[in-house]
Amino acid sequence: MELSGSTIVPYPRDVVWQSLYDAETMRRSISGCIELEWISENELQGKIKKKFGPVKATFPINLSVSDVEEFESYTMQGSSKGGSFGYVNGEARFKLVDVDEGCELFYEAGVKMGGKLAQIGSRLMSSAARKIVGDFFEAFFAEIESQNSSETDQEQEPD
Repeated sequence: MELSGSTIVPYPRDVVWQSLYDAETMRRSISGCIELEWISENELQGKIKKKFGPVKATFPINLSVSDVEEFESYTMQGSSKGGSFGYVNGEARFKLVDVDEGCELFYEAGVKMGGKLAQIGSRLMSSAARKIVGDFFEAFFAEIESQNSSETDQEQEPD
């Protein structure tokens, strides 16, 4: 399954970049993610709890970051094995470009599934994946907004 697209984030590229690298921001932005932490300079581990059609499970996730061009782009590879439910492997490339409204975030992703997850059917999984992507960006924007409005409020508070 392949997904690609772009979205405008109304914040400068450096702010968006920092948020893409912040494990807690990403955890709160990924629907169902219950844990996510950096375990090395280029690796994250966590857990995600999801329901795809009739399949509901908690999956461990392992992510690695490569091809980093600071403040511009990186590639993230991920894998998860859900025991008898199957597995998910994927790769996503993120690219940030300055635009008048802030920053445009481009993404290209490919996902492969096996086991019960693959048996659900590509149409159901494809629509679920698009919803997950949409939910991610909505939550990600809210996280950036929350972080930046609290920083702005702190700057404006009188001494």
